[in-house]
Amino acid sequence: MYKNTILFITALFVIACGNNTNKSASSANIDSVAIKAGVQEVSIKIQENPRNPELYFERGEKYFAADILERAEIDFKDACTLDSTNPNYFYMQARCNYALNRSLLAAKHYEKAIALAPEFIDAKIKLADLYYITKEHEKSINLANSVLALDKTKAYAYHIRAMNYKDVGDTAKAILNFQKAIELDNNDFDSHMILAKILMAQNNRLALEYINAAIRIRPNDEDAFFARGTFWQSQKQFKMALSDYKKVIDKNMNYYQCYYNVGYINFETGYLKEAIHNFDLCVRMMNDYLPAYYMRGLCYEMLKDKENAKLNYEFVLKYSPQYQLAIEGMKRIK
Repeated sequence: MYKNTILFITALFVIACGNNTNKSASSANIDSVAIKAGVQEVSIKIQENPRNPELYFERGEKYFAADILERAEIDFKDACTLDSTNPNYFYMQARCNYALNRSLLAAKHYEKAIALAPEFIDAKIKLADLYYITKEHEKSINLANSVLALDKTKAYAYHIRAMNYKDVGDTAKAILNFQKAIELDNNDFDSHMILAKILMAQNNRLALEYINAAIRIRPNDEDAFFARGTFWQSQKQFKMALSDYKKVIDKNMNYYQCYYNVGYINFETGYLKEAIHNFDLCVRMMNDYLPAYYMRGLCYEMLKDKENAKLNYEFVLKYSPQYQLAIEGMKRIK
């Protein structure tokens, strides 16, 4: 018993030493990065003049640029404490809060920066973005409006407004704002892509123009080629769709939606065994993607393989009991 106790205590000591070693190594790495970022020189100045808020702000910016966020947050907080009238201090504190997933604190500090400088456009844009993420759409739109009242050339303000309108279901306003954002910034990839998807949902061929523009902006982007593939597929241009899906898979063989869409084209064109193969690949990449199981079951059903059809339909219904297509499939094979 005594021997076991000694062994247990020794083990705890080894673990504790290991943890301290890891912490020390981590701290050493941070200090190494900080030295390279030029923090040490500012720290010496702070020791000489500890009541100077600009020095804490300067060091905080260096930490922030080096992605040492916890230390940056402390320095920005100290700068704000020493001088509560400087909007830039609160702005950077908010950016740091947000980067550390402290959204409530970020909003509070952006609001403080704006209260100190009502025409602080960057703070308003950041806060509008934050309100969009937290689904406070009215606040986000109002802030975007206030930015545009100050400067009508701020493309991202139109983008934020468009995103809010899209989410609240005002598609017409969303389209107009995305178009304005693109007019002001022709390299706005996200606005091109989102607008293309909205137009595709309306079966508007203008979507292709925006997707091609997105590919021009980012010629190696998988999502852009996938979007164009879905456009061609919606137009029954299957050869063009398959060409774009191949480009996506060549870039990323784990892009499961491509395998599903290729399988669906195989199904629509009567190549059921090829469809099953692609649905197999899809669920191998994403094993809970129920539409692929349903479509694989439907292919088996059409091949008169009721046993495998049943296995796939049952799998779907196990995880989604109200999946109507699978319910109807089960009825057909009884």
